[in-house]
Amino acid sequence: MSRAEVRAASACPSEARFDEAYQHARRPRGFSRTVEAMICAGAPVWLLGAVERDTDGTGGVARMRPPLVSSVDPRALCRSKIALLGLGAAGILGTLIGCSALALATGACLHHLASRPGRRK
Repeated sequence: MSRAEVRAASACPSEARFDEAYQHARRPRGFSRTVEAMICAGAPVWLLGAVERDTDGTGGVARMRPPLVSSVDPRALCRSKIALLGLGAAGILGTLIGCSALALATGACLHHLASRPGRRK
């Protein structure tokens, strides 16, 4: 399912409906709504849920109650988010190391400690 299809399915039907939702959304409780989007036949989907086996012994078909039906592979999405998180953490650590190295190379930390008012030399 493309972003355009999701955007079209979740679009507000009218300005009057938006104004009504906006009044509720400003409150602490907020506003909730259900968005339904049709997935075309033959499109790949991923299901995550619990399989319920037949317990009465009649040999019936097992059922699955999926709490998640996705048109996007959730594993690939999670992998990309984890990679972004790792790059962000590495960038923060690199910035901290660079700032510390710069401060130690210029002697800014030592100069600040030595020039405190009221400190004996």
